[in-house]
Formats: sequence, C-alpha cells, structure tokens
Amino acid sequence: MASFYSNMGIVLMEMGRYTESISYLQKCLEVQQENLGSNHPDIADTYSSIARALRYMGNYTEALRYQDKCIEILEGGLGPKHPNTGIGYDAHGTILKEMGRFREAFTFHQKSIDVLESSFGSKNVHTASAYGNIGDVYREMGVYKEALKYSKKSLSVYEEIHGPKHPLTARIYNNIGNTLTEMGNNPDALAYYKKSHVILKDVLGPQHIDTVKANTNICKILQETGKPEDALKYYSENLDTMTELMGPKHPETSAIYNSMGNLYCDMGRYEDAIACYHKCLEGREEVLKPNHPDTADTYSSMGLTLAHMGKNRDALTYHNKSLEVLEKVRGSKHPDTASEYSNKAFALSELREHAEALTYYKKALDVRREILGDKHPDTGLLYHNIGCVLHDMGKYSEALTYYEKCREVYYEHYGPMDMFANT
Repeated sequence: MASFYSNMGIVLMEMGRYTESISYLQKCLEVQQENLGSNHPDIADTYSSIARALRYMGNYTEALRYQDKCIEILEGGLGPKHPNTGIGYDAHGTILKEMGRFREAFTFHQKSIDVLESSFGSKNVHTASAYGNIGDVYREMGVYKEALKYSKKSLSVYEEIHGPKHPLTARIYNNIGNTLTEMGNNPDALAYYKKSHVILKDVLGPQHIDTVKANTNICKILQETGKPEDALKYYSENLDTMTELMGPKHPETSAIYNSMGNLYCDMGRYEDAIACYHKCLEGREEVLKPNHPDTADTYSSMGLTLAHMGKNRDALTYHNKSLEVLEKVRGSKHPDTASEYSNKAFALSELREHAEALTYYKKALDVRREILGDKHPDTGLLYHNIGCVLHDMGKYSEALTYYEKCREVYYEHYGPMDMFANT
C-alpha cells in the first residue's frame, strides 16, 4: 500500500497537482512509519519526495524541514559517506539555491559531489546530476565560466552513458543554453536550445510537455534577438499544445501566458500583455496560490507593464504585492527580491518620489553586492539607476560617482564599445 500511495504522489506531482501529491505522500509516510519504524531509509526517500513537492509549491521553509529529516535519517542509518546520503545533500542544495542561499547551496552540492565521486566515480548519472546542479548555482552567482565547466562535465557523462539522444542529455544542453543566455551569447545559446529541442522531439514526441518547454526557450531567444513575430508564433503554438496536454491552469500553461505577456510588453502591446498576465494569474493563484514566487513574478510583470503605460500608482500596487510574497517566501536577501526592490524604485522615480526610490534602489544594491559581488553586471545596472535618481535630485557629484562605478563594471564585462548596451 505504501508503494501505491508513493506512486500516486509522484504522478500527481508531475501533473502539477502538488497539494494532492503531498496528501498521498503523507499517507505513504504513515504506512511506512507503522511498518518500518521512524528511521528506515525508505522513509527518508518519502521525506525527500514531500520536500520536492513543497519546493515546487514555493514553500521552501517546509521543504527544507522535510529534507533535513531525510538527511538526518540517512546520516544516522547509512552514514555521511553513503551514496544515498550524497543524493540527499544534492537535493538539499537545490532547495537552498531556490531560497537564494547560494553559498550554502554550493556547500551541499560540493559535499554531494565528494560523496558520489568517492562512491561511484565521476562517470555516474548521480554524480553528473550533482555536477549540473552545482553548475546551476555558479550561474545564479554570475560565475559563468565555472557554470559552463560543470555543465559540460555533466554533459560528457550523460553523453557517454545515455548517448547524445537521451532526454537527460537534452536537459544539460538546455542548462548550457541558460548560462550562455546569461552571458549574452544568444547565438550559441540558441544552438544548444535547438539541440535540446530536437532530441526531445525525436525521443518524446512533439506533444510532450518537456518538448514544449524546450521550444519555449527558443522563443525567448527569438525575442531577445529582435524576432518578436516569430517568437509570438511559436508561443501561440506552444500554448495550444500545453493547454491540450495539461489544461488551461497547469503551471506550465500559466508560464507560457506569462512569457507571452513579457513579449507583448516588449513589443509595446501593453493591453495584450495585461490580458496574458491575467490569464496567467488565473492559473497561478488557483494552482500555486498567491504566495508562490511564480505568482509574485507575474505580479511584478504586471507592475512593469503598467509602469510602461504610465499607470505608476497601479504599478506600485502590484510591486508591493510581489514584494510581500518574495520577502516572506524567498527572504529579503534573494536576487528576485532585490529585482523587485529595483522595480518598485523605478515606479517611485517615475512618480518623482526620489527619496523613497533611492531607498529601494540601495536595498536592491545591498543584496546584489552581497550575493553577486561588486563586479556583476546586475550590480552595475543598479549603480547606473542610482546615478539617474541622484541626477534627478540635483546631486550631481554623487550621481557621477555611481555612473563611474557602473562604467567600470560594464567596461570589464562588455568592453569599451558595449558597456552601456544593457542599461
């Protein structure tokens, strides 16, 4: 009976029905505890599955609590050097990454790699997964060369074990594309996204959820490279397919509505963008609930679009809703929270409320400097924005100081010709 409950929980999780998933997993846990006691490794697996569902729901504090229980059982029963414990460390690191606690996440992923390399060697799928996950943390920290190095280590293992035409190999192609996108290398990113999409289309078929998700990444590159009409065509096709596969309110369907809204906003079609965000929120508020970080992301996008329309008071309302969620769920020191501080500051500056705008820009700067460092492009952008506010306030000497800091960062990353390309 425990295995039935577990299988039901996992399937419901994959369908995005997280509350139902947790209900079945909790039933599995009750049966296991009755039959196996409280410290059996199978119970650790169930704790980890519950943690994963909670992570998908954005309930990171509870997810971490369940993953802690998992690790406590594994360390106590199997020892810290057992491969199952190493896999538990890897999952723990993923939760911490989602919380923006990148240094702690890095520590757990490195512990996982040490255990798994010792147990399985470097040519094992579990080790490869840990390589990919630590690469994701490096990417979030803006350390792109290390991110690429670990992603490519992961890729070489998957290609050797599964071959170049396996869905897991395709996932690493996608991750490399994500890093290249962050580096501004859109042509190479597009090549990796296309590799990923071709594999998934051939192996899983064009109507599979993972294939549609991969195609959505291609849309984002088309959007970034000035081909909005092509991107819109693919988004529309993806939306039709995902709606047919998973329904109109599934998290992946909602994600496409959100992406389409962002595209419409970039195209200056603000009313269309607002309509997409409303459709997205219908799904996210119902399925993920209002206090999920993905819901907060749509609140933020709505605020940015309203600001472009000159409706800055309305924009502030949505940015405040987004911040309320992010500060609660991700904390005040997460990059997403920092971005929302910056978005709120922009709306305030448009309303000529410069002093408050400066306060929020500096809150954003404190977070980005702490997490990403002084020389990250996102930090540089904030130097520029603070300079603009100080300029508007007539504080020209202070403004110049921040402009110079921005120049130094952008010169280092983009060179003398492109240093203001992203401002």
